[in-house]
Amino acid sequence: MKFPFSVSTSMYPDSSFEATIDEIAKTGAQAVDLWDTPSYPVNCMDWVWKRRPWMVKEYLGNCGLKLFSFSIYWSPGNELEERLEWLAEAGGQVAVLGGGAAEGQPVSAGVDGLRWLVAKAETLGIRIAGENHGGSSLNSIASLREFAQLATSPALGIALAPYHVMGNNESVAEAVEAIGEKLFFFYAWQRAPGMAELPGDGTLDFAPVLRALGTVGYTGYVNIFTHTHVPRDEMTAAVIRAREYLEGLM
Repeated sequence: MKFPFSVSTSMYPDSSFEATIDEIAKTGAQAVDLWDTPSYPVNCMDWVWKRRPWMVKEYLGNCGLKLFSFSIYWSPGNELEERLEWLAEAGGQVAVLGGGAAEGQPVSAGVDGLRWLVAKAETLGIRIAGENHGGSSLNSIASLREFAQLATSPALGIALAPYHVMGNNESVAEAVEAIGEKLFFFYAWQRAPGMAELPGDGTLDFAPVLRALGTVGYTGYVNIFTHTHVPRDEMTAAVIRAREYLEGLM
C-alpha cells in the first residue's frame, strides 16, 4: 500500500515560514506538519499569525502542499482551543500533542487530561492525536492498546513515535497493530544517533511497519521526522533520501 508523506516544519528551525515551505515542497512530500516553536531561533508561526487561516491554506496550495497537522506541544495551555479553531479553519486534520500523564500515573489520566480538547475538536470536525513518549504513562505497547480502548470519542487517537517504542525494545509494527484504527498520526522516525533518526539509515526495518499501517487501514500521512538540526539544504537532501527509501518499500 502506498502512503502520502508529510514533513514537520520544526526540522528547519532557522528558516522563515516561506523558506521552510519551499524546502518541504522540494522533498516530494504532499503535506505539512506545522509546529508552534516559540523557543526556536525562528518560529514559523510568527508569519502565520499575521494572516488569516485561509491565506495560509492558499499559500500551501500554491506550493503544492496541504496542511495535515498542527503540533501544539509547546503552545500556551490557555490558547490550545484557539489553536484547534485555527487548524479547522486552515483545512488541517489533526492536532498533535502529548498523550500521556506523568510516568506512574494510569493511562486513563492521559485520556482524561485531553477530554476538554477532544470535546472542542468534535465540534470543529478535527481530531486530537496524543503522542507516546518516554517518561510518561503512554509509553509501552500495553499502554498504547489501553489508550486506544479508552479513547471512545471518534476525535481522539494516537500519534505514534517509533523512536520511543524502540526505547522500550518493543516492536514498532506490533505497536501499530495494537493501536489499530485509533492511529491518527505516524512519525517515520527511529531511535538512532543524529540524522540516522530518519528512515533508511538506522536499524529499524520499516517494511513490516508499513505493512502494519496497511493492515490497520491507516489513512493519514507518513510524517518524515527528526529532532536533529542541520543546515536546510542538508536536511532537505536527507528527507528526500528517506522518502525514496520508504517509497521503495511500498
